[in-house]
Amino acid sequence: MTDKQQVRTELGCDTVVLALGYRPRQGVMEEMQDLAPEVIFVGDCTKERGTLQNAVMQGFNAAIDIGLDLNI
Repeated sequence: MTDKQQVRTELGCDTVVLALGYRPRQGVMEEMQDLAPEVIFVGDCTKERGTLQNAVMQGFNAAIDIGLDLNI
């Protein structure tokens, strides 16, 4: 990550979840695609204007998949 002073810090982790707002962010989605062996996209970044119910369901299903991958 990069802070306000443009100092970059790398954090090791198993899972990263980003919440990026209400508008589709195709550019961010494309940048993230190759950063990890598995990248899951949910909500408005995957298509134009979904419903809140669909985004919540996609997020829930992604969390289940992540939990299964980590044997949780």
